[in-house]
Amino acid sequence: MRDDARQMILERSALFCGVSPEALTKISRAAQHRHLARSAKLTNEGGRADFVHLIVSGSFKLSAIGNEGSVITLKFAREGDVVGEANVLGGAPYSVTATAMSNGETLYWPSTIFEQLAQEIGQLALNCVALAVRREQQMVRRICASLGDTVERRIAGALAELAAVESSSADDLLQVGGRDLAELSDTTVYTVSRVIAAWKRAGVIAGGRGRITVIDLKRLLRISQI
Repeated sequence: MRDDARQMILERSALFCGVSPEALTKISRAAQHRHLARSAKLTNEGGRADFVHLIVSGSFKLSAIGNEGSVITLKFAREGDVVGEANVLGGAPYSVTATAMSNGETLYWPSTIFEQLAQEIGQLALNCVALAVRREQQMVRRICASLGDTVERRIAGALAELAAVESSSADDLLQVGGRDLAELSDTTVYTVSRVIAAWKRAGVIAGGRGRITVIDLKRLLRISQI
């Protein structure tokens, strides 16, 4: 990957917002580039946090093991999202498993190098804290939504978020199964199937069996009240 292309990718990420051009160049030169095939694991929950990853292309499912041993989908990460920076700086294992849902690319930094960069570049350290706070706020909103929002609104919100993740794909095609969608919206697979069937009849979406095309995104957003 060319140096100028790498620099542009870093500039678009919230992790490096406000970092000086000189510091950004140093961060860019320390990064390594990686291609991943569909289904490849970027991180494993509970594994040692040896790297910080910045997603360059593709989408990645972030999941964790629930109390009863089942795998729970937490969110889908996209271009510009970062995985592992809080774990590296906090000296904790990876808290999620990140799985490639399509072919993708990342830039990554070994933990020792990233720790040194965060010590030297104050804005980078502040951005790591800001991202951690943002994720906490998102989790609180999700918990509140599961307690107070209608199931239709939660499913619509999950689909709208996925549409943003997959915005570069043709015809707003989302590759998501009923189980993933149920976990993202804190409901059952049966309820997701019922709601999806109703939205198909209404012309909001089309497809099925792991492939959903959003036809009327504005209506979906109205349902989700985003």
